[in-house]
Amino acid sequence: MNFIASLICIFIISANLFLYKNTKNKMEKYNQFPPFILLDHTHSNRVNNNNKISYLLDKNPKTIWKKESPRIDTGWPFDIDLEIRLTHAYDGKIYKERNFRSLEIFPCSDEVVEWEIEVYLREAINVDQENRWPGDNVLISKKIKLGKEKKIIQLPSYSLGDQQTFPSDNIRIIGFRARTPEVKGCFQDIVLQ
Repeated sequence: MNFIASLICIFIISANLFLYKNTKNKMEKYNQFPPFILLDHTHSNRVNNNNKISYLLDKNPKTIWKKESPRIDTGWPFDIDLEIRLTHAYDGKIYKERNFRSLEIFPCSDEVVEWEIEVYLREAINVDQENRWPGDNVLISKKIKLGKEKKIIQLPSYSLGDQQTFPSDNIRIIGFRARTPEVKGCFQDIVLQ
């Protein structure tokens, strides 16, 4: 009987340690890679498996996303759509606004390609991407020509609401989307500063 009780205790302790370790690992992974939407409507990764949309946010200049096929007609007008970062970060006590000032685009095309881009704010009350409201507040909408030179786009000032209603009405996701009619173009990274 004593042996069975010891086995049950060891099992319970082991299960709790397993749950604790997995939960901690998932929380660390979430802090590095939140469940943001990363969409490639061209499905260029089907042409080249080393061509992933997630590479645009990895800050690794050796990884790229290259448009290698036309956009599939899904009703969405953009080739790519990336939710980049939350406008606020939790410091252990409160959420603090990050105050992003610019968006840096690191293109890698051999020839200059004209892109239509948008930088937007999206509701982030529901971190679960399926439950978010679809309405976006477009901060920038413009056409730019990109080749190999880094392009810095200054972000306009934006209001995130009143601190009294914080954080539920204030936290947003800053995103980037782009399209070109051509089946070419390449990005190394998209970075908020």
